[in-house]
This record gives sequence, structure tokens and C-alpha cells, in this order.
Amino acid sequence: MANEPEQITPERVARVFKEAGYDVTQAVGAEPGVVDWFATKRTGFDRARTYFEVWPSCPGAEGIGQAIEALEERRKARKAERALAVVPTGSLPAGHRTDITGRTAEVVTWKRLVLELSGFVDLVRRQVAEYVSQGLDRYYMPRRMKSESGEVVDVVDGILKWLDGRPSKDLFLRGNPRRDARSFFPKACYESAKAWLRSPEDRWLLCDTNLYEHALNARIPGRFLAPLWNGIHVSDPVLIVDAYVWDRRDEAREQFDLVPYDREEIEAWFVGRISNESVRQKLVDARTQNEAFRKLSDDIVNARTLLAVLDSEDRELGRLEGTEWISIVVHRYMCLLIERPIPIEELWHLDLWEEAALEQFALEAAPRRFYDAHEYLSLGIDEEASWLMWDPDVPQASFRNELIHHYFLARKIAADPNILTRHQFPREYVLLFLALISPEAASIATADRSDEVRKEIEDQVERRLQATLGHQLRRSAGALRAQFNTLKKRLRPEDRDALEYELRRIDHEIEHQRALAEQTRRWHEVPEAAITGVVVRDVAEASLERIAAQYPAIARTLDIDAAIRVRASRDVLQEILDSLIENAFQAITFGPGTVTPRVVVPARSEGDTVRIDVIDNGPGVNPADRERIFGLYVTTKKGGDKPLGTGMGLPIARRYAERVGGMVDIDPDHAGGACFLARFVAWKEPS
Repeated sequence: MANEPEQITPERVARVFKEAGYDVTQAVGAEPGVVDWFATKRTGFDRARTYFEVWPSCPGAEGIGQAIEALEERRKARKAERALAVVPTGSLPAGHRTDITGRTAEVVTWKRLVLELSGFVDLVRRQVAEYVSQGLDRYYMPRRMKSESGEVVDVVDGILKWLDGRPSKDLFLRGNPRRDARSFFPKACYESAKAWLRSPEDRWLLCDTNLYEHALNARIPGRFLAPLWNGIHVSDPVLIVDAYVWDRRDEAREQFDLVPYDREEIEAWFVGRISNESVRQKLVDARTQNEAFRKLSDDIVNARTLLAVLDSEDRELGRLEGTEWISIVVHRYMCLLIERPIPIEELWHLDLWEEAALEQFALEAAPRRFYDAHEYLSLGIDEEASWLMWDPDVPQASFRNELIHHYFLARKIAADPNILTRHQFPREYVLLFLALISPEAASIATADRSDEVRKEIEDQVERRLQATLGHQLRRSAGALRAQFNTLKKRLRPEDRDALEYELRRIDHEIEHQRALAEQTRRWHEVPEAAITGVVVRDVAEASLERIAAQYPAIARTLDIDAAIRVRASRDVLQEILDSLIENAFQAITFGPGTVTPRVVVPARSEGDTVRIDVIDNGPGVNPADRERIFGLYVTTKKGGDKPLGTGMGLPIARRYAERVGGMVDIDPDHAGGACFLARFVAWKEPS
């Protein structure tokens, strides 16, 4: 099919009919020297015999009616079912609507004839009909854009105005080309197509790249325009959607910034389209209580599918509450996405997402891969990811939405329930998704797991209590210390002397509370320094000298070879030895008097490990208390009838040692006092 030629003849029109699947015949006309032309479709139900002729120009508005009536008389005289008069250039008079299938006689422009016969108009009509039949207008959320002058207009209205102005400049919309464009582009194409179908001869048509390429390849005459994203130049001028301003050419452009949707706007959009009042309220509550769910529903790309779930007739959505409601909504949302037609070559991506979810869960970090975030499935995966890559130098990609991450982890577990034996126990939403995806797998995965669940709950409660307690103790101790110092300054010297014992006891209690707050902080905040080869003597000597300065009456001995190094971090080893050495000095101080109080800190190599001892000649530890003293807030040291110490030093030492692959215990065979030992992996230089 040719673009608009300089001269249109019956022969050219006949060629267009033939290319469209018509048989073209000729007959001697009623006047001498004139040939009549006829076209009849070879296949289909509509095989009307069409008489056609070429007019040099189109009559004006006053004469077109009479011209069509005369054409109708010629049709009847030639016994044809239909008659067409083709005008080479220009357009029909304003107000005249061409109907080449309804009327028996009609005037049509050359361009319109080619568009109709090529089937291109039918393609556009089909797209309009699909938009309507799928109810896409219901899912459209009006979008705004702001000009450089600050004027804010509706995006679709702005695009149509630009098209109606016969654009000679690019229209640049600054935004995300993968996501923002999809929020308004289908609506803009729909409105453009409706206007174009009314008068395709002189209008621009905004269409997707597939329709544009069809027009280009079939050499369809007309003005077609497609967007530019992902670096594909498909028309001139062009609608550009990109995150960055760039110069495609030297001419000026009309430039706008896409205005982001705000949370209230999105929430109101959902609420206005959900018929069930209970579900509307649950949506609002879920968006308030769960950040991951809010982010999922904030992404307008997900809106259509999510709304299809929320506005269904499912009674469970009105019955369930809280986490169960969120889990079933996300599960059904994901099912709708995954069950949509997917090209066979893309099915393997689901396995990749499941593997990525497991890897991110097991490592508690992003996997060293990029995963393709295809447009058909908006999953909250890093949108810059473009293909599966194994380059360790590229930035890592990961699930940004915790709910989607947990959903794919549940899918992975459903395929292999025993996979949990190799990883820590999953979170609440993983189990909820697993129960929805595969109740049998959920039963297998949770069998004999009550101890793990209870321990996880206890650990979470303990962490929260420790953080709260430490904060309250520090604040209280600081306030008491300030008030106590003020009180002492206000006392007369003779009163301070008279109250010396009481003041000393108060001072001791405040110091005890401060120490407890500090120990609580140390328990809660385990250092995360890198593992290196730490020289044991340097750390032990620093701890011993610093703590011994507070106990000048107690002798101390350090017996550690300078060559001994352990696999740990200096901060962790320092905390461990501080706790053990301070415990030893306190045991001697608060125990019954000894002839020569002494603390000894030796260390020796034992195969591939190193053992560090902290020995004191105090009262020792009762065999019944040897494991109990490693519990939080347990102390056997007493001053009179009152426990002394915080009861946290030994638990901290054991906890820190385990973090670097070591252990802390008491030597049950040691006689005379107590011997606490710490074992670490010996440091070996990398080969």
C-alpha cells in the first residue's frame, strides 16, 4: 500500500482493492470511451459488488449531498450493491462522516480508503473495543503532569492537546519509563484512537509500538506516533517518557514532570471502587499497619490486579482480619499474576525468583544476581534489573517488598518442605502463604518445630525487654547521679561525715545501676567487627591492667606467649576477657579473705584451638551453680546478705564467644578457687 501519491487513477485504486483481497473487473460504461470499475471481495460474507470512480476533488459542504445522490443513481444504473467516489487529496467537508459499509453510495478520501481496505482501521477499532470490554477505564487512575512554568494539567488531556496541535516538537514527560508510562499510556491511546477514528485523514494517532510498526511495515498512509522508551526511536516527533532529561535533537521540546501519586490519592481510588464496606476498611487498616502491603498497593502498576481481588465476591475477605487478611489478599493477587498467559520461554523465571527468595532468606542479604522484572509481573524486584547476570561487580538485586519475598519463599518451601532443615525457621507470613499454597507442605514444614517457634518468640521478647530495660536504667542512673551529687554539695561537712556510711551505700547502689545498664547494652549490642587474627597477649594485658587498677590489693599474673593469635575480632575478645577478669577480681573481693589474693591469666595452644584461662583463688563455684551462673542476672557473689554484681558478665562472655565460633565455660576439675576458660579457633595465615 502506497503513501498518498501525486495522482490517483482508477488503476491505482484497483491495485489497492486487489492487495486487500478483492477481484477487480471492468465494463464498458454508459458513455462512449468510458470504462466502469468494480471490486468484489473474494472471501467472507460481505461480497457486495462495489462500483468505484475517481473524482478530481471533493465537493464543498453545499454540494457534497447532491454529488452523493448522483453517485447513488449511477450505482443503481450499474446494478452494483455499493458505490464509492475516491478523492485524491485533502479532507471531506466538516461535519461529513464517512461510512463506506453502511451507505450504498459514499465519498471517501484516498487515505481513508487505504486505511479501511488495509484493515488498519479495524485494528484500531479492535483496540478501542478491547479497552472497553476489559473495563480498563475503571482501572485508570487520573495522572497529572507539571510544566516548567508550574502549570499542572491532566496527562491524557495534555497529550491529546499536543496531538491536536499537529505536533512538530517532542513531548517529554520526565518519569519512570517502565512504570509511570503504563499508568496513563493505555488511556491516552484509547482516547487518541476514538478521536482518530472520527477523522483519520488529518489526525495524529498515538499507538503502541506494535501498531506503529504494523503501519510502518505495511506503508499505511497517515500520521502515527509511538512513545520512546528503552532507547527505541519509533516516530518523529516522539512522546518521550524517561527519568532523565536528554537531548534527542536540537529542536525545542515541550517538557513536563509527571506528578507522583500521593498515598491518600491511591487509597481514595481503591476505596471508591471497592463495593464491600468491610473490605474497604480492612484495606485502609492493612495499609496503615503493614508497610510492605502499603508499598505493594501504592504501586499503580499493581492496581488493576489488586482491585480485582479486593472487589471480588469472596466472603473470606470480609471475614478474616489482620495478617490472615493480608496474606490471603497477596496470595490471590499473586495467583492472578502468575496464572495469566506467560510465554513459554519466560516460565523458568518463576524458578529463578523462588531461588532468589531462598538465597536472600538464607544469607539474610541480597543474592549476587540480577533477576529480570518483566512487565507482565510487577513483583517489587529491583526494577533496574534487566537480565540474569553473574557479574559480582554489578550492584546486587533483591526483593524490595517483604511480602513478595516471603510469598516466593513459601513457593520454594512448598516444592521441598525439607529445605527448612538447612535454614532458620521462617517468619509468620511465610507460614501463612505456605498454608495457602500447600497445606500438606505447611504441615510437614512445621512438624516438630514447636521448640524453634517458642525459642524465636522468647528471643524476640528478650531483645525488646533488654533494649527497653537498658534505656530506662541509663536514664534513671543518670538522673539519680545528678541529684545525689547536688545533695552532697548542699550538705555541711559535719553532716557528710555523720552520713558517710549511708552516702557510700547510695553511691554504690547508683553505680550498680549504671553498671547494670552498661551490661544490658553490651548484651544487646554484640560488636559486628570483621574476623581477623587477634594477638591474645595484647588484649589480655590491656584488660588485666585496667581492671586490676581498681583492686590494688590483689596480685595478678599474665602468662601468654606473644605469638598466640586467635580467630576473632579485637572488640569481641576484649569484651570477653573484660567480663571474665572482672568476675575473677569481684569473686576474691566479695569472698572470704585469702592469704594472698591472686588472679592468673594464662593461655596455651591445643591443636587447632587456643585456650585462655582466668583463674582466681577465691571461694570457687558450687558445683550446683556451674551452669546456672551463665544465666542472665544470676550472681552468687554477696556483700553481707545482698547479691553483688550485675549477673550479666558471664552470659555476655559466653554470648560474644559463640558469635566468633568460640566457647566460654568453667573448668570443673580445677581445685582451689575458680577457673573460667575460653576456647577460640587458632588463627592461621591464608595460604
